[in-house]
Amino acid sequence: MLKPRRASGSWQTFPVAGRSALGALWEELATGRPEPRVLEEYLSDGPPMPEGFEADYVSVETVAVGGAATHLALTGRFPLAPPFRETGFFIPPR
Repeated sequence: MLKPRRASGSWQTFPVAGRSALGALWEELATGRPEPRVLEEYLSDGPPMPEGFEADYVSVETVAVGGAATHLALTGRFPLAPPFRETGFFIPPR
């Protein structure tokens, strides 16, 4: 997966199927405004959740100030839209 170092909602996150695909994607993205990106392994989805409306992951909402991190909330997530777009969240997670 190739994604920006800073973003939200999985914006500008792309699947990469190999070196040649990475090269083609990199060239395509180079036509826009350059920004730092991260290349990381894709972790496949887990089994469907029992209720069917939630994703198989949660997010920890954290604020960092002066080197100290404070966790604010744990949020449940709705399933992603292709390719990796977040579709919303709910509090509290189930």
